[in-house]
Amino acid sequence: MDCVIIDKSQFVEVFGRETEKHASYYSFGGVVFSAVKRGGAVITHVGCKRENMKNLREACKRYCYYMLNTFEWCKMVIATVDLKRQSVINLCRKLGFTDAGDFEFEYGTAKVMVKTK
Repeated sequence: MDCVIIDKSQFVEVFGRETEKHASYYSFGGVVFSAVKRGGAVITHVGCKRENMKNLREACKRYCYYMLNTFEWCKMVIATVDLKRQSVINLCRKLGFTDAGDFEFEYGTAKVMVKTK
């Protein structure tokens, strides 16, 4: 499962909407990621179609490794996870993410999770 750089339309097709104006987009095994640099961190959104759910854990693991080791400036990966997605929160914890707090957004409440080098 290699990293493939994709365009915005491929990300929107899977995720359902754009994330940030200046995002870069990646795919690992059909799981798509948006990445926006914020200081020494990368803010990430993740999406996949039902048939690619089996790749989610490995894709997230590889994405974090890729970001933290490819870009010298990247000191942490920040994920925002809807509180209704407890299975995704659990997956993030298994991948070494720690809770950094909750915040309100237009669709509800999200948990901020951080993974560092």
